[in-house]
Amino acid sequence: MAVRLVVAFLFLIAAIVVLGGDVAEDGVCTKDEPGCETVETDSSAGQSVGYREHLGVTVKAHFAMACFWGVEATFGCQPGVVRVRAGYMGGEKEGPTYKDLGDHTETVEVEYDPYKTKFSSLLEVFWKYHDYTAAYKTQYMSAIFYHDDEQKDLAEKGKKEREENGEKVETKILPAKIFYKAEDYHQKYFLRQHKKLVSELLLSDTDMMDSSRTSRLLCYLAGPGEVEDFNKEASSLGLTDDQADYVREQMKSKIYEGCAP
Repeated sequence: MAVRLVVAFLFLIAAIVVLGGDVAEDGVCTKDEPGCETVETDSSAGQSVGYREHLGVTVKAHFAMACFWGVEATFGCQPGVVRVRAGYMGGEKEGPTYKDLGDHTETVEVEYDPYKTKFSSLLEVFWKYHDYTAAYKTQYMSAIFYHDDEQKDLAEKGKKEREENGEKVETKILPAKIFYKAEDYHQKYFLRQHKKLVSELLLSDTDMMDSSRTSRLLCYLAGPGEVEDFNKEASSLGLTDDQADYVREQMKSKIYEGCAP
């Protein structure tokens, strides 16, 4: 009986090892993790490469920091961030569009893994990468749209600290309303300019809207992402060696100056 129990236990451990997996600290799937989905990529660039999309639990945060193209790039590869989207929030107009924005503000939706980062860390990025002392019109204003009391309290604390240091903070702290996704051509705008890479990876408009990989590539190609951090997760992004080298070369020549309208 004891032998059978030992054998059963060993089989259970083996099953966990085989079926398990992990998600890297950056939020990108690295093995056959249950909360991930296999995505096929083009093998014409030299080798067949697999990619696992993160489908685990995420928490949302919404930030407005001027033009949303740059804000997407700013947050896309921050630790724990799973995906970002460009859109509109804050106004009363239903179904806003870029050409008919109404009283909305260009906003970025940040989905993050609460086990790998926290809202306070995202706030540090918010305060660091845009001019919160500038008074822009509603479309480009600085704002934090909070979803609960904790987000509200942390946002107000950060604003108060800066005001006590003598800064004139224009950031508005407002309750989150409906987030309207922006048009497809706004999603990962700067990544879309790398047309050959986009084509090789078979990235669709849906990928640009929802994929974790496009969010993180955007940040490395056009945001504050560093080569050292890219090297740590390059293998989990479903890139061939040539594609990874291309990203590294582009990172060496990029000029990132934060977010501005």
